[in-house]
Amino acid sequence: MAQAELDAIDRRILAILQENGRLSNQEIAERVNLSPSPCLRRIRRLEEIGVITGYVALLDPQKLGLGLLAYVNVRLEKRGGTPMSAGSPNPPTHADLGATIASVLGLRPGRRFDGRPVRPGRPLALPLR
Repeated sequence: MAQAELDAIDRRILAILQENGRLSNQEIAERVNLSPSPCLRRIRRLEEIGVITGYVALLDPQKLGLGLLAYVNVRLEKRGGTPMSAGSPNPPTHADLGATIASVLGLRPGRRFDGRPVRPGRPLALPLR
């Protein structure tokens, strides 16, 4: 894919938005010495060509009670043999593993830490203390 052509003003706009994505167009325009209209056109162009892919809010994990946030993705492959868990006549299943992980982390199986359902194929955010 071709690299986007950015001039010094585009790069300055990007640096300003990375520092504070909530600034108004007027404030950004003043910082790069442009009037608001051309500044807004540049920002929209950067969005349209995919240089700016979105805006986010950075959250304070401590204030949310999250000392560490881990994204866990477990992929299981079926291998030869039938491993047996101690004292169990049946081999463990994927569901057994999921239930064990959820139990250890204090989660309901198939639920995120905030109680919402997990969508298959999506990463699961888990708080660790």
